[in-house]
Amino acid sequence: DASNSAYVIFTSGSTGVPKGVIHGHGSVSLSLSECIEKLQIDSSTRFMQSASLAFDASILEVFAPLAAGGCLCMISQEERNADLESTMHKLQVSHAWLTPSMVPHIQPESLPTLRSLGLGGEAPTAEILSTWGEKVQLNNMYGTTESGVWDTVKTGVKPGDNPKNVGRSIGNV
Repeated sequence: DASNSAYVIFTSGSTGVPKGVIHGHGSVSLSLSECIEKLQIDSSTRFMQSASLAFDASILEVFAPLAAGGCLCMISQEERNADLESTMHKLQVSHAWLTPSMVPHIQPESLPTLRSLGLGGEAPTAEILSTWGEKVQLNNMYGTTESGVWDTVKTGVKPGDNPKNVGRSIGNV
């Protein structure tokens, strides 16, 4: 049933007080469907899973490519920390989500298969927009654990755009 629990995730949120948040199948399904469409995830997608499974961003990374018939490319913490760019190249990653502080470790010229790069967890810099905005579908994403993985997405961010623009609501009523 759509109201049955799909997962529980824990956060301290803005209050600093730890709490568990239960997400139902209906809301998770809607959020994933919207993200699949907005981020152009399909059967040709090779999505890198790099977020900790304790972090809600991993819900998108794991389930969106699988729901769209794509490939999930799981990497180890060592691969993420040692040479992320080589790992992404070796796996022919087409889609990735990273925090902006991770992006300087990769360059567009080294990742010819990367089509979509999602940014979240912190505001991107103008330099990231300048470097990546014309090379891939660059997406600025924002979400709160309490309401869903990603609440808003600004797709197709280009050089000169406001790096703090998190776009419009997705998967919400």
